[in-house]
Amino acid sequence: MKITIGSRTSQLARWQAGQFIELLARQGHEVEWKGIQTKGDLDQKTPLDAFGERGVFTKAIDLAVLNGEIDVAVHSLKDCPSVLPEELHFAAVLKRDFYEDVLVHKAGFSFHKRNTIATSSSRRKAQWLAQYPNSDIVDVRGNVDSRLQKFNQSHWDGMILSRAGLERLGAMPLHFQILDWMVPAPTQGMMAAYTASSNKTLNLILKNIEDPETRFAADLERNFMRIVEMKCNAPVAAHAGFLNKTDLRFRAEVYAADGRNIFRETVILKKIEAVMEVERLANEAKMQLNG
Repeated sequence: MKITIGSRTSQLARWQAGQFIELLARQGHEVEWKGIQTKGDLDQKTPLDAFGERGVFTKAIDLAVLNGEIDVAVHSLKDCPSVLPEELHFAAVLKRDFYEDVLVHKAGFSFHKRNTIATSSSRRKAQWLAQYPNSDIVDVRGNVDSRLQKFNQSHWDGMILSRAGLERLGAMPLHFQILDWMVPAPTQGMMAAYTASSNKTLNLILKNIEDPETRFAADLERNFMRIVEMKCNAPVAAHAGFLNKTDLRFRAEVYAADGRNIFRETVILKKIEAVMEVERLANEAKMQLNG
């Protein structure tokens, strides 16, 4: 089967699309890649929170699927809206490798002084300031390479990035710390494929290459985000990690628009009860936002 995969044009996006291309090619399919620029790629100045919508890095690629220009859209799943149009299908997610956030910093960095930290994420800003309230936060946009270049040329003391992007590109700098205390964005570190819902043959092909545990975690994290976002577009953090085949740890945090922590919870769950329990936690978080 001939399959056209579309993604953003950054080095990281091409690497991620390449993972799907390699897996599909192993099954004997003829696969080609098409690069597509998104609203978020074309506008490098507007802070991400100012867009007022999810999907600024995905919508143009999804439209290419629906218009028949490509067969598969490959995304960083954390960039995708939690609710899809009926015509679009979340077909597959590959095994998650790294989910953590990383602090890239200058030599001699100290947590005990007033630091200037760069991030474009309202979640990371809120979480960092909750730990280190004497910090100054500056916005930074761009792909991984351009943000690292901006950091190296700046007076900033540190910058927060996704570990997955740095590891996949082999771009982890000399000075860094993994922020294991920072609960990531829902589905951070996951690579997903979207297709047309009507393309049953392709959807089955993709289902056969996805990782079931990662899919289960993705559905939990996205459902938590979806329920909370029914109330408002608050900064949300969520991570589901399997401890073994039957048990998992679920961590979640929700922040107000001004960065105040509204909800924080860590629970150990049986897989068979996880869907119901995560839904309960999300509704509890939503009620606290109402308060």
